[in-house]
Amino acid sequence: MNNIDTILQSADLPELPVEAISDERQANILSGALQLVHQDAKKRSRRRVMRIAAAAAAAIAVLCGAAAIWHYASVSTEETVYHTEDTRTLSDGTEITYFEDFTSDSIIRIDTEGRTEGTYCGVQFGWLPTALVPDHTAYLYNVIANRNPEQLDGVSDSQIEMAKDCVYSTDSTSQVKYTFSCLSANEIVSCDLLLLLDDPTIVKEGTLNGLYACWIEAYRTDRGSDVTSHFLLLYDPEKLCLVFLGGDWEVTEKIAENMTIVQTEIPTPEPSRNYIYVGAYG
Repeated sequence: MNNIDTILQSADLPELPVEAISDERQANILSGALQLVHQDAKKRSRRRVMRIAAAAAAAIAVLCGAAAIWHYASVSTEETVYHTEDTRTLSDGTEITYFEDFTSDSIIRIDTEGRTEGTYCGVQFGWLPTALVPDHTAYLYNVIANRNPEQLDGVSDSQIEMAKDCVYSTDSTSQVKYTFSCLSANEIVSCDLLLLLDDPTIVKEGTLNGLYACWIEAYRTDRGSDVTSHFLLLYDPEKLCLVFLGGDWEVTEKIAENMTIVQTEIPTPEPSRNYIYVGAYG
């Protein structure tokens, strides 16, 4: 095997997606390529050196492409304190607000690049492994009407119909198991995404269906055995919208490839809290 073959094989240019190459491997590819060019420049013909340089340029192109990926998602296992409040109505009509602090060390964060305002988004599916279950499916309009009805004031009928046709969240626990949620600006700006699992780990980053994509693993112990859960995060920085899928990657990737994020003109309110749970069923 000659030096050109070595460079190209180590880069895996035809087969390995740019986003799947680790930082350490990128550095090794670049270092090896430049070292071979330097060595061959001393003892090979001009034509040979030009071929090596071309291979090195290909390797460097891999690195440049990898560097161009914006790392929107990050994970943290540092224990963080959150504040929650809950208002309950007693039988006599009196409302009592309860305050409570809790901690989480299974956190996903999104870099919105300083953007703080957006409009509601939902998803229309082109493929699902099972039919939507009504009791497990929330549509965007219903979510807005229940949580922030004031945001619907003055909204056109066409926008209302659009929101009614968009899915906000759904899940399935029979046949094929998966969970889905679509978060708009008010649920991702300055909000931490919390998992009810341990040690979230980013496996790789890239693009899927034209969106930033991040493959995440998290773990738990079930009756003494370690169990790994898979999640797929997709982010549209233009729409300030995030889709979070849980389940087998073969299934969630196919859902992602065949879905459309629909952006309405309905403005989102200010975030009501700095956290939201994702990836749970039911």
